[in-house]
Amino acid sequence: MDYLEMACRVLLGVVFLVSAASKLRNRSAFDAFAVGLRDTGLVSAGNTRRIGVLTVAAEVGVVLLLAVPATVPIGYLLAGALLAVFVGGIGLMMRRGVDATCPCFGVSTTRLGGRQVIRNAVLLAIAGTGLVAALAGTGVGSGEWAGLLLAAVTGAVVALIVVRLDDIVDLFASTA
Repeated sequence: MDYLEMACRVLLGVVFLVSAASKLRNRSAFDAFAVGLRDTGLVSAGNTRRIGVLTVAAEVGVVLLLAVPATVPIGYLLAGALLAVFVGGIGLMMRRGVDATCPCFGVSTTRLGGRQVIRNAVLLAIAGTGLVAALAGTGVGSGEWAGLLLAAVTGAVVALIVVRLDDIVDLFASTA
């Protein structure tokens, strides 16, 4: 494990943790997520709850797999698969002209579009980078803990920026 891998792991872990927690905080939050899925036109009304449960379970799975050293590569693979589905789904929505809000991190008025495709594509690249770094890692030696802590904090801070990216962009767009 090295610094880059630690930053990637924490970044993705926090992003998926916030995403899952925002949907699981109460029943109405999950119901809003299910409605958001239906509104994308990619999931039939009869399957929204089932797909919603599978999505949240996969997000929680990413967090748990990235937290256990022996399963980190599988966590990166699951994160990458989810992110690839998100990129493809949003791209398909855009191509079809579907206008829906982003249920990514709970209830939102932000419309799904290019910004979310780019965000998820960047996260997909981070998952790939983390996987390569994890497979090539050499383990933690003595004296490296301070660097790993710094990498973890950096990953967490970047994750929080990613989670709030739509709000940050909207804030600056409204002042221009």
